Amino acid sequence: MNNKAPVEAIPDSELRYLSLFDNMLNGLAYCRMIFEGDRPRDFVYLAVNKAFETQTGLKDVVGRKVSEVIPGLREADPQLFEIYGRVARSGTAEKFETYVTALRQWFEISVYSPSRDHFVAVFDVITKRKEAETDLAFSERKFSAAFHSSPDPMVISDGATNLIVDVNKAFESFLGFPRQEVIGRGVAELHSWVDPSRRERLLAKLKADGEVRNFPADIRTKAGAIRQVLFSGSVIEVAGKRYILNQARDITDALRSEQERTRLLDSERAARAQAEAASRTKDEFLALVSHELRTPMTSILGWSWLLRSGDLSPAERKSALQVIERNMQAEKQIIDDILDVSSLTRGQLSLQKQTLDLGKLLADIAAGFAAEFQAKSVRLVCEPAAGLLVEGDPRRVRQIFWNLLSNAAKFTPEGGAVTVLARRAQGNALVSVEDTGPGMSAEFYSKVFELFGQQEPALTRIHGGLGLGLAIVKHLVALHGGTVSVAAPVPGRGVNIAVSLPLSAPAKASAPSELTGPAAEAGALPHFSKSLSGMRLLVVDDDDGTRKMLLAVLEHFGASVQGAASAAEGFAAFARARPDVLISDIAMPGEDGYSLIGRIRALRPEQGSEVPAAALTAYGSAEDRAKALRAGFQIHLPKPVDPPELVTVVRSLSRKTGAKAA
Repeated sequence: MNNKAPVEAIPDSELRYLSLFDNMLNGLAYCRMIFEGDRPRDFVYLAVNKAFETQTGLKDVVGRKVSEVIPGLREADPQLFEIYGRVARSGTAEKFETYVTALRQWFEISVYSPSRDHFVAVFDVITKRKEAETDLAFSERKFSAAFHSSPDPMVISDGATNLIVDVNKAFESFLGFPRQEVIGRGVAELHSWVDPSRRERLLAKLKADGEVRNFPADIRTKAGAIRQVLFSGSVIEVAGKRYILNQARDITDALRSEQERTRLLDSERAARAQAEAASRTKDEFLALVSHELRTPMTSILGWSWLLRSGDLSPAERKSALQVIERNMQAEKQIIDDILDVSSLTRGQLSLQKQTLDLGKLLADIAAGFAAEFQAKSVRLVCEPAAGLLVEGDPRRVRQIFWNLLSNAAKFTPEGGAVTVLARRAQGNALVSVEDTGPGMSAEFYSKVFELFGQQEPALTRIHGGLGLGLAIVKHLVALHGGTVSVAAPVPGRGVNIAVSLPLSAPAKASAPSELTGPAAEAGALPHFSKSLSGMRLLVVDDDDGTRKMLLAVLEHFGASVQGAASAAEGFAAFARARPDVLISDIAMPGEDGYSLIGRIRALRPEQGSEVPAAALTAYGSAEDRAKALRAGFQIHLPKPVDPPELVTVVRSLSRKTGAKAA
């Protein structure tokens, strides 16, 4: 013991007792407490061992008061004085840890009293341990904070038993199990793994590798919802015991978003491909329209030039006029088909239904093709059953079967045959049109009723047309509540198309209308010579050529006709001499035909407000027709119009007013 300058003698028994600690690693100090009353005020070092100096850094302390060795200790660390004084007086040993501010060290101190007012302090510097504990506590607090505040579900389980030790709030929210309900239970007891074998694989990987990253699994919540998660986990060791920490990242919404994004991308790609295909189809269609319009136009221009030359014989002139008329009818049919397709696809085609005798209508249509079939030596068989009554729009029903016969005529070679059969079948009228042409390919079979459907390559095709006819047939049949189908293709065996329309109750059927044929046969002018004699007509059209042609046609049939080049001029002419029938264009500069008919309908009856009127216009859609009728016209005639059709319309309108016509 260090006892170089004792201030008082130490009893031999105590000295021997203290000498046992001289070489110990712990610091030791034997002291006498100085009291002021009952309050400890100071203490004197009576003896210290070697470790004292090593651990405190204090030297030559024996015989000195602590207030001299460490000034301000009592004020800085009053708890030391309280404990030392209490032990010195009571004799009860105490053990404690404290931070001595003056020495800037943590100490673990055991203090006991060998005699009254004396104490022995055995101590060890634990600063490093306390720092490690502080760091560990801080780390634990950080881990705990991270664990419990993590947005991802986390669970700690015993590495040996797989029992749950702790879960965070996100786990509770995600699975729906309260924390107190799962602590101490095995993960398997929760039945949360949709595929339990996946959990076994996760545990095996954790035990083998010590960690796992982004392990996919499907998890069932307490409510029964299935969520997709990615597990990341690791094996941790605390105080020699192994634990498993697992974190689950819910990727259900992310997967759905990704799937939706993929779906949208696929949809966008499909839409883009469809748009590109539609664009190509449009370009091909426009090129085809151009071809189909230019081809007959070439004949019209050529024969017109030859007619003006005056070098043609009477027979050649007659042939030229027939060619011009036939090609103009072809042009008109192209325009009508395009307008019909536009109206059908927009759902703007309206039907004027009545009871029709389908057999008579089919016979009438077939008769119209007789000359064409005869010219090609094609045998036409038309055998409709009697009494097939259907409800339909005469013009549109005629158009359905005219298109089918037109197709059959186009594709049937010389010497072939076209057969039209009509019979009753399960409450429907079943009409089949069969030809002996080359038939269709299996590839085209699925597209036969599509718009712009063409079996032949554009540049090498033998047969003309826009590929609209059968698409129009399909739409018109559907509007009449029927169905259309084509028999499975057999190469070289022709085509058989069947139309089924609902039969109507027996009633007086209407005769086929003379105005509803898609195209009159060239040269088939009705014998209407001077049939408009005695009638006064007013024609309003801003196009000089069209107006003069109409005047010439109507005068040819005996009418007294007045022309006007504008709506204003037409209204003035109407006021001067009220006509029996008004024929007016729609699109005109300054004031259109709608305005003109509106002004006329606003007049008094004696001024002519009830004069029948026909709208003759290049705007030929179903919407245009409806607008013209709403404006006050009795009939809508799309340009170009056949002279016989125009005469028939005028005669029909004149009957409404009782105008005298021959």
